Amino acid sequence: MTSIGTVETTQGQTGNILAIAQYERIIEAARLMHENRIGCLVVAASEDDETMVGVISERDILGWISNATPATYFQKVREIMTRNVISCRSGTPPGESLAQMKRHHTRHMPIVENGKAIGMLSVRDLLENQL
Repeated sequence: MTSIGTVETTQGQTGNILAIAQYERIIEAARLMHENRIGCLVVAASEDDETMVGVISERDILGWISNATPATYFQKVREIMTRNVISCRSGTPPGESLAQMKRHHTRHMPIVENGKAIGMLSVRDLLENQL
């Protein structure tokens, strides 16, 4: 039986997750996503505390841009991040993860083990694994 851990190993993402501290500026999150050609970052409590406190996605940033004023340039990631994060474990069946992503209208889902994000799953990862 295939698991999310198998999907992520195939896609090369397990253990290679990018994160940003919640007090960093939103523009820094956008730069990090653009440089790495990814659509979502895990938001950590701080640089010293890797506890996941949320995620920030390209959709979050586009919403911020659409309402931006000169004063918003200095806004922090914590102000627009998604706090109620839908996640899965590495042993979760891919079909179950895909159904959960569809139900919650999300394209990215952190893989969490022992309270720590160890990978980021995308709809693309799941669809490529099915082909």
